Amino acid sequence: MPQYDTDQVEDPDQLDCPLMGIAVDSGPHQSGEHAHQKSQLLYAVQGVMTITVGNQLHILTPNRAIWLPAGLKHSATTSGFHYRSLYFCPRSFNDLPEGPFQLNVTALLRELILRVCQWPAHYPEEGAEKRLADVLVDEIQNAEQSSLQLPLPADRRLQVVVQLLMETPSGQWTMEELAKQAGASARTLSRRFREETGMSFSHWRQQLLLLKSLEFLSEGLSVTEVSSRLGFASDSAFISMFRRLMGISPGRYLKQ
Repeated sequence: MPQYDTDQVEDPDQLDCPLMGIAVDSGPHQSGEHAHQKSQLLYAVQGVMTITVGNQLHILTPNRAIWLPAGLKHSATTSGFHYRSLYFCPRSFNDLPEGPFQLNVTALLRELILRVCQWPAHYPEEGAEKRLADVLVDEIQNAEQSSLQLPLPADRRLQVVVQLLMETPSGQWTMEELAKQAGASARTLSRRFREETGMSFSHWRQQLLLLKSLEFLSEGLSVTEVSSRLGFASDSAFISMFRRLMGISPGRYLKQ
């Protein structure tokens, strides 16, 4: 059931079928917080989508997907995004992942996702489609999980800092300057960050830079442009951070 306009996409919760897929090429879009009665696999084809699930911020870039179990509240924002989304009726499948989690999409998983998006709304539940659906679930369960996410704090003082850094990732503020903005001491800010996110402030800030770099690279920016936007002193400094955290260079990442 291919679809290509967010205004025309049918509500998957209203269709009585074990598995359905939609294909959407979307412009700027904000979903608002919502949940589905069915479990969802959201696969990025082109562009970048930011997905918030509870206190976790996920950046979905091409060739990655996110699994969202039925009933889980989430919101999504994008400035332009091509995606394929599959919806699984929990009553029709055993052992669906509890999630949520991001996963790397293999060539086989990608082809299965695209195939399902071509199925009609109603298909023989015991035919070839059923066998492919079972393989699809196995592939999702065994896929390599990705950690491209960022925990978000609940403390309002920390939220001030997070908002500032997300809006201006190139900012070179010291901990003392950020603490002043938040109305707290630098020591309190550092302690609360670790308590609420499980990460040191410096680690959290570095993870933010990584996610922003993936977003910019997926939008077609060059390494030099990304390095500049993120406030690195040089391209080599950015490449070094990227390779240390991702295991590959930005150039190689873009070729994947």
